[in-house]
Amino acid sequence: IKTNPNPRAYLLLGFIYNETQKFDKAVELLNKVFEYKSMERLFPLAHNGLGFSYLKKGNFKTALYHFKKSLSYAEDPDILYNIGVVYSQMSDYKNAVHYLKKAISIKNNYLPAYINLIEIYRRLGYKDKLAEIENEYRQKLDNSQSEGHFNTAVKLYIDGKLDEAFEEFKKSLEINPYSPAAHTNLGFIYYDK
Repeated sequence: IKTNPNPRAYLLLGFIYNETQKFDKAVELLNKVFEYKSMERLFPLAHNGLGFSYLKKGNFKTALYHFKKSLSYAEDPDILYNIGVVYSQMSDYKNAVHYLKKAISIKNNYLPAYINLIEIYRRLGYKDKLAEIENEYRQKLDNSQSEGHFNTAVKLYIDGKLDEAFEEFKKSLEINPYSPAAHTNLGFIYYDK
């Protein structure tokens, strides 16, 4: 960066400083990205990184500003989730729920958003909404785990490890017994044996 400053380097280094919890240094470097007007496509990422830095520093209003700036470029479920988290930290549960639900509407299996909604409904004592969202979360979690077993089974099948693939497909079906793909692939294994 010293010999050849460029916005990508500032962006990546800013992310690294965020990951190592050096938030002031992250803010300094991420702000440098905005000096390169020709690289505007990096601005949403820089705003998101700044939002994260300020969230971790406890400066929620500035975090919201940057997350919303990032969101103005494209509606992204991760940014919506981050905004929901900030509102939750500010005890603005109405807005938190709005943004978390919006993240889920874009990315149906967004498990962290479900976890935050569960916590908010529990905190507010909304028993009916809590039961509903917990049920949805369990279903999404089961589907996610089922998909994990299914994907592992497919890799094992491709590698010719039929017995191991068979066990993974069975695990997938224990979680989601209505998966036609898992049933079909079990049939392939029986055929190949």
